[in-house]
Amino acid sequence: MIKVGVDVTNIARVKEFFERKGEKFIDRILTPKEKEYVMKHRNFLINLAGRFAAKEAFFKAIGTGILNFQEVEILNDSTGKPFINIYGKTKRIFDSITPKNFDISISHTDIVAVAVVVIEI
Repeated sequence: MIKVGVDVTNIARVKEFFERKGEKFIDRILTPKEKEYVMKHRNFLINLAGRFAAKEAFFKAIGTGILNFQEVEILNDSTGKPFINIYGKTKRIFDSITPKNFDISISHTDIVAVAVVVIEI
C-alpha cells in the first residue's frame, strides 16, 4: 500500500505570518537545524514555505492532521535532496504504520511551495 501527502503553500501567506509573528513563527515551524539552513538563504521565506509544505504533506501522508511541527525535521543531504527526521509522538505514530520506505520532494516558485511525501507500507 502507498500513502501520499501533498501540500501547496502560498509564499505571500507565509510572508504575512512572518511579518505578524516574526521569529516566533519561524521557531514554531522549524527546528534549530532547519532554521540554520533556511535563514542562510537570501529569500528565506521561499525555503520556509517549502519546509512548511513538507511538514503538512508528511502529516497528511500519515493520516493524523497536524501534530507537532518540531517533531518533523526536513534537512538536506550532501546533494541537496531533502530527507525527514521524525521524533517524539509523531515518530511513534509513524512507526505504528510500519513503513517500508518513504520519500519526499519539495519545489517552489516565487508564488507557491509544494511538497509531496510518499510512504510505502
